Amino acid sequence: MDIAPIKEIDFLGMAKKVIAHKRLLYGTFVASIVIGIIVAFNIQKKYTSEVIVAPEISSSMGMADGLSDLASMVGVDLKSGGSSVDAIYPQIYPDIFASNDFVLDLFDIQVQLLDSTGSKTYYQHILKDTHIPFWSYPKLWLVKLIASFKKPQKGVDGVNPFRLSKIQTEVCEVIKSNIKCFLATETNVITLSVTDTDPQVAALMADTIQRKLQNYIMAYRTQKARNDYEFAVKVYKEAQFDYEEARRKYGAYADANTDLEIPSYRLTLEDLENDMQIKYNVFSSAVQQMNTAKMKIQERTPAFTIIQNATIPLKSSSIPRMYILIAFVFLGVLFDAVWVLGWQEHHWGRFFRLGSK
Repeated sequence: MDIAPIKEIDFLGMAKKVIAHKRLLYGTFVASIVIGIIVAFNIQKKYTSEVIVAPEISSSMGMADGLSDLASMVGVDLKSGGSSVDAIYPQIYPDIFASNDFVLDLFDIQVQLLDSTGSKTYYQHILKDTHIPFWSYPKLWLVKLIASFKKPQKGVDGVNPFRLSKIQTEVCEVIKSNIKCFLATETNVITLSVTDTDPQVAALMADTIQRKLQNYIMAYRTQKARNDYEFAVKVYKEAQFDYEEARRKYGAYADANTDLEIPSYRLTLEDLENDMQIKYNVFSSAVQQMNTAKMKIQERTPAFTIIQNATIPLKSSSIPRMYILIAFVFLGVLFDAVWVLGWQEHHWGRFFRLGSK
C-alpha cells in the first residue's frame, strides 16, 4: 500500500511571492495605517472606576441555611414552608443594576467633567458628551428619516417609567452597559464598576451607585421594621392621650370633692383611679413596644464595609489606539497575502476550481 507523500508548506516561498508585489503591499500597508488611525481616533477613550464592598450577611440567613442542610440529611425540607430569609441577597445585586427602576434614578444625578466647571445631569452627559463614530452616521440618518414620518408623541418630555421614549430607552441601555456588578461567590465581596468617557464622572457615578445600592438594600431590609415602628408610634400616641385624659379627669374630680366623705364619691374616685391605672399600664406597654420596634430597625439595618472607595482613574480602560492601529495593519497585510497567493494560483477563479477537485 503506497502512502501519499506529505506536502510541506513553503512559508518562505509564500512570503517571497507576497513581497514580490511591492507596490500592492506598500499600498495595502499605507491604506491600513490610514484606516487604523481614522478608526482609532473615532473611538472615544473610556475610564473605569471601581468600588469594592463587603455586605453584611444576616445571621438568620446562615442559621436557616444550616438548619436546612441538616434537615435535608434526614429527608426533611425546611425550605418549602415559610422562611424569614431575605428575598434580596448578594447573588441578585447584578439584577438590581439591570432594572430600569434603578437606572432611571441615575438620570438626574448632577455630574461635573474633569476639565469643566459647570455641572449637568448624567442623562445630559450621556446625550451630549458621547462621541458618535463616523460609521454610525448612516444608522442615525436612517433613524431620523424614519422618525420624521411618524407623528410626534405627546407627554413624553419627562421620564415616565411606564412609557419611555426611544432616546430614554437608548440612554438606559448605555448606562446599563457602563455599570458592572461582579460578585465573588466565595467571599460575597462585590465589585462595582462604572465606565465613562470622563474619569471624574466615572468615579462620581461609582460612588453614587454604591450609595444607592446601600440605600436600596437598607430600605428593603428595614421595611417591615419601619412599618412596625410607625404602628407602635401611633399606638403610643393614642395610649398617651388616653392616659393623660384619664389622669386629668381623676385630678379634676379629686380636687372638686376634697372634703367629701360620701361613699359614692369614694367609689367614683376609685373607678377613676383604676381607669387611670389601666390607661397607664397600656401607655407603659406602648412605650416598651415603640422602643423595641425602634431597636428592631437598627438590628435589621445591614452594614456595608467599603474595602475600596471610588477614585478618579488616571489611565483609560479602553483598548489603546496603538493596538487598534497594529490590528488594522495586521489585517491589511493578511488581506494582501491572501489576495496575492490566490492570484498566483492562476487567478481566483482557477484557484477555487482546483480546490473543488
